[in-house]
Amino acid sequence: MSKKIKAFIEFEKYSLNNLTSNEIALLRECDYFRTKKKVFYFSAVGIVILNEIILVIFPKNTEMPNFMDFKKRTRILYNALLRYKMDNNLDSEENELLGGSLNDGNNQLTSALWILKDFVVYGFVDYKRKRYSINTGSNHDWPKTIRTQQPLISDEVLLYNNIVTYSFENNSNLIYQLHEFCVVNSYNEYGWLLDFQIDSTDPIPKEMPCSIEMANHVITNELNRAFSDRYIHLLKNMYSYLNSSELTCENFSISSFVTDKFENVWEKICQSLIYDTRAINKPNLPSYLWNISSSFKYSKQIPDLIVVRKNLLFIGDAKYYSLHDKLPTGGALAKQFMYGLSLRQYALDYKLLAYNVLIFNSEHNDRVKYHALVTMVDSNNPLTMLSEFGEVHSVTLDTEFALISYGDYKTNNLIDDIISLI
Repeated sequence: MSKKIKAFIEFEKYSLNNLTSNEIALLRECDYFRTKKKVFYFSAVGIVILNEIILVIFPKNTEMPNFMDFKKRTRILYNALLRYKMDNNLDSEENELLGGSLNDGNNQLTSALWILKDFVVYGFVDYKRKRYSINTGSNHDWPKTIRTQQPLISDEVLLYNNIVTYSFENNSNLIYQLHEFCVVNSYNEYGWLLDFQIDSTDPIPKEMPCSIEMANHVITNELNRAFSDRYIHLLKNMYSYLNSSELTCENFSISSFVTDKFENVWEKICQSLIYDTRAINKPNLPSYLWNISSSFKYSKQIPDLIVVRKNLLFIGDAKYYSLHDKLPTGGALAKQFMYGLSLRQYALDYKLLAYNVLIFNSEHNDRVKYHALVTMVDSNNPLTMLSEFGEVHSVTLDTEFALISYGDYKTNNLIDDIISLI
């Protein structure tokens, strides 16, 4: 079953007519869904599953992808958010928004993709559990018979009246069928996110081999007997997928793989792309000293990016702003100027060329573009530049290029590209 897809841009306003009443009712439970009169907007970036509907929310400062590019752009966004989730120690609330545990499954999307990735490596489950009995079948287990049964001796010959036999439990076949159901339907719904093909004939949606109640019972029993970590995670994700899919559940449900802190994602992306293998140790910035009733405490200055190499000092700050209608506040700029002032003597001592740069996201054909120069001027004479404060440059990175590079673990060493524009 393929799902319907709707696309949005974070913080852009849309008419409530774009959503059904059921979708609106369910989304109202999410803090990242905001309404005002007859419009709504999302304050998060990522993928939301509303039963048979997929909502994809792209970062601001990007254009809505066309039909031909939509799946590719969604895969790019998913891979970047997945790396962000896996590489960082997120707080419990943000981790839950990004699908919860990637192994144990409490989310339809993350469970389906886990099942598919596991299938690519291991294929369908090949697991059969034997049920043993005495003299009830044609499958004889002689080693077990010899170990556990007392023989009779006749003319110096050992005779076994009680022979251990075995048969395979029906549950083993049912586990296989449930796994096949999960794989095929996960592939039909979300396989395009992973961009791979199942090596078989054209997959068709499988029917549930049993009721959801029976499936839960069988999987729970199997979990109680499972020992392999991989098999335990598979069963948990199968349970999660089956109990959140519209194929098996009548209740309207929601699954999310979003973050309402994309500014943190953008910071991690910039740190990854600016990383320079030639960099040397970072300088220590001066700290702030607090004298509170003769009790002294310190707080640190922590820029997003500092790179020092040979004759260069690069101070960078990732900014996730809507450039169309909002510039960084005075406080954000004051902080960046302060970083430059704090490191001015360090740059002079080591004869370094200092570059103080704000890094925004945007959409264009170049990897990076120059955006603006910010300087301090005399408020009484705006034409008089106060050079003692230094200057701050701003550039924009192409969002798609940045997301691809981050999701694919490419560094790109963009410092030289940025400096060439200044």
